[in-house]
Amino acid sequence: MEPATGQVTGQQPSPTQPPLVLPQQYGRAIDDPNTALLEQIRTRLIRRQFVPVGLLLLLGALDYLSFSEGDLTEPVFLGIVIVVLLASLTANCWLYLPLQRRGKALLSRFGWRPVPVTILSDKPCQVRVTLEGTEVTLRLRRFYWVAKQAMLRTGTLWICGPDERGRALARVAGSVGSGMADVIEAVPTGTPPVLARPSTPRPGDDPALSYHRRVYNRVMLTQIAVLVLLVGAGVGIVTRAQGSLDNTSPAVFGGAAALLVALSVAALGYAKGRKMFQQVADAPYWQPVPVSLDVWDEPANRSLRTGAGRVILPNGYHAYVDFPRLSFDLAANMRATGVLWLAGYGAPGETVPIGLPGYALRGVAKFRM
Repeated sequence: MEPATGQVTGQQPSPTQPPLVLPQQYGRAIDDPNTALLEQIRTRLIRRQFVPVGLLLLLGALDYLSFSEGDLTEPVFLGIVIVVLLASLTANCWLYLPLQRRGKALLSRFGWRPVPVTILSDKPCQVRVTLEGTEVTLRLRRFYWVAKQAMLRTGTLWICGPDERGRALARVAGSVGSGMADVIEAVPTGTPPVLARPSTPRPGDDPALSYHRRVYNRVMLTQIAVLVLLVGAGVGIVTRAQGSLDNTSPAVFGGAAALLVALSVAALGYAKGRKMFQQVADAPYWQPVPVSLDVWDEPANRSLRTGAGRVILPNGYHAYVDFPRLSFDLAANMRATGVLWLAGYGAPGETVPIGLPGYALRGVAKFRM
């Protein structure tokens, strides 16, 4: 096997200051390969919502037509299920539509530029930057804890814009995602966040991993709780004492069965996620190894979020690895820096957790025999 490309030479990367992917500084922001690919992914995600939303609206209309003066238990149950699913899809669209609608115009007009940043307050997140020699205050939308920690560590924010209305896009080093920013004149309120430092070099002591673990547990347990309530309501309707199973609508059976399958999938995913977090927490150290991605750029892999590549272990062994469910941020960092961060030590035939020190990114690398 040939040596991996994009190797980092010189001083060994440190988990406290890992090499990070940075935006392209010349041309328009949309000309940045990672930004352009992210826009394509967002467009596909939004378009994919149209079919299930249309089907749910159709089911809702049929459910409304089935209302009668008799027993309304079954239509109400189906209506609740439809509303919950529609709310979930709407929330996904709500996260992407503002960036898709407003962000595309900014990306097509302006380029990415780094500016020194000082965080003035945490909630809402307000920062002070210098644009064209003038200090301005920006309000950052949907900038979470990890992004604020990245700004505290690097002292830099990447800006696209602002336009005549004071709207801009902002992103941090190590991430390809961006959030909306608005130029404001309001006086900052609240206290700024404090830089969190790992207590030891162990991956399990990384504050970003602990944050990611809490968020993951909260989201997954909430989803499971909602599914349990819906499944319980469906089972109660199917087995209610005052009726007969023969009189129960097939739609109720189908809805309850679909929710039960969704609950099983969610529970298995939650258990698998907990196991991966524990593997990272048990790892003794972050180990950087040279890596090159071979197939992430292919169109077929853009939607599957998978990848394959080559690594060189410290003992000189050249290995092929597969990356199932590889996140976009992890792929972008590996491509830009040529470094793969293993939580532990990789060996042929093993599956090793991977991530990026200081960021809420995780995955696995499967070493081929």
